[in-house]
Amino acid sequence: RIDCNHLLAAEAAWQYCAQSAAAIFGTTTGDRVADQIEEELLDAGEIGRTLTELHDCLKRNVSKQRLDTALTLLSTHHRAWMHETKAQRGRPTHHWYHASVPADMAKVFDRDDSCDEQWR
Repeated sequence: RIDCNHLLAAEAAWQYCAQSAAAIFGTTTGDRVADQIEEELLDAGEIGRTLTELHDCLKRNVSKQRLDTALTLLSTHHRAWMHETKAQRGRPTHHWYHASVPADMAKVFDRDDSCDEQWR
């Protein structure tokens, strides 16, 4: 029979393993691209980065699929989050933020047509 004490012991063992792994391997994800993106998002703070800006920080040397895989890893492990801004025309813009940036602090830029008017 499994009692509460057994579950508490199992949780303690799990926490010990997690802390040991963090001490040995640090806080990296183990994915070079994801680690570079996470560092970039930390530097960006509440401004965040668009997909294009992230691709640029990787010197455009990473495929879209590889970039998406790294972002999915960060998102799945709650290390980054994304806000989608709907465009009135064209594709929506995806802004990515480090998990340390609360959603209410992020500077989400909603684009409107007024920006384009000056260039017509």
